[in-house]
Amino acid sequence: MNDPIILSYNGQSPTIDKNAWVAPGAVLHGCTLESGCLVGIGARVLDCAVVGRQGLVAAGSVVREGTIIPAGELWAGAPADKTPVSGKGRITANAINYWERPACHRDA
Repeated sequence: MNDPIILSYNGQSPTIDKNAWVAPGAVLHGCTLESGCLVGIGARVLDCAVVGRQGLVAAGSVVREGTIIPAGELWAGAPADKTPVSGKGRITANAINYWERPACHRDA
């Protein structure tokens, strides 16, 4: 996870699996993030929403309460909705690049 993010508790705290990636400015409110997913800059994921394995929430998106984002899907917008993707491998590659880039600067 990058700083700053907001973890909000309203009877249920967010559940964040290992290797879930959260960008700066994101707000996680009682949701579940599964392994390998990415929540973009400034995105909001609300109560009881689930971002599946290797799912991607685009920057600035708002995932409504109770929404289930299936594994490997890209969702964008406010409210967020499934967005067609031409190459699933590209999503994973971009997410890995996003995660590894800070380490390059940290080690310099």
